[in-house]
Amino acid sequence: MGLTRIVLAALLVHIAAVVWAEECFESSIVSPNPFMGSHGEVFKLKDGSQWKVRFEDEYLYAYSPKVTICPGTGKMTVKGKTLKIEAIKPPPKSDLPNPFPLVPGSDR
Repeated sequence: MGLTRIVLAALLVHIAAVVWAEECFESSIVSPNPFMGSHGEVFKLKDGSQWKVRFEDEYLYAYSPKVTICPGTGKMTVKGKTLKIEAIKPPPKSDLPNPFPLVPGSDR
């Protein structure tokens, strides 16, 4: 009985980690250059989405930094720092035809 509980607990922790990780994605900031990380700063990612730094005041002075965005938590990691962010504009929809029309859930 004890081993079963341990295995179930480990499985639940693993599932939670996988689900949480799926909420995050990696990208890079294309503007402004340099990115400072100050409150109110609006920045654009490689996919065209726009975000705003909230309640932070860093001096990152980073040119096209790689970032990890976690929309579910409203946080971004850049140069080892975690900043609070909010989405302003989603990425533009592609005008290209769907290359996978038979795949369920592939509406792009």
